[in-house]
Amino acid sequence: MGSSTESGVRYRHYLRKGVHLLLGVFALGLKYVEPPIHVWLMILPALVAWILRPHWKFVIQMARPVELRDGVMWGVRYYFGTLLIIAILFPGSPEILGAAWLVIALGDGLSATVGGPESVPVPWNKKKRLYGTFACFAGAMSGLLIAQYWFGGFISPAAFVQSAVIGLAAAVVESLDTPLDDNLLLGLLVATLCWLTGFFTGVPAWG
Repeated sequence: MGSSTESGVRYRHYLRKGVHLLLGVFALGLKYVEPPIHVWLMILPALVAWILRPHWKFVIQMARPVELRDGVMWGVRYYFGTLLIIAILFPGSPEILGAAWLVIALGDGLSATVGGPESVPVPWNKKKRLYGTFACFAGAMSGLLIAQYWFGGFISPAAFVQSAVIGLAAAVVESLDTPLDDNLLLGLLVATLCWLTGFFTGVPAWG
């Protein structure tokens, strides 16, 4: 019985993260959206996430125990709620939203699926695994490079270095023990750093 229950928990975990990763594909569609239309587009999924309930038949397999207890799909709310906040903060830059979305999908998605209990924890947080942190860095950097190429058409040496630095910052922040949701932390951090460093424009915010 214990083995069957454990297998069910793992299945639901990987199902959630698989959907988490696949949703990142929609970030690529932002290339064809004129600002600030992307702000309005993010309102609908955020509203759907708000009314979604874990006991509904088509989502119950992806619900976490805490979500079943609370009757709220917290993960989906934070996922799309964060994207809506970023869209509002950067109404003229759908590419920043796209980069943050890809980092949330790849960085956070991979961090929770790589390593597992056999991986040693990071020194500063026993809840986070070292392999997962490495995977988060690789996923975040990959997401940024994809965004740079997809929205900009070219990856310069400077953009490669920026991707590594922002990806490292994302991995470190994701590994911290904080009361805030990982999606919220990663999304806001990456969007802010992309803006500050001029990741897409080549001109940092400070001139």
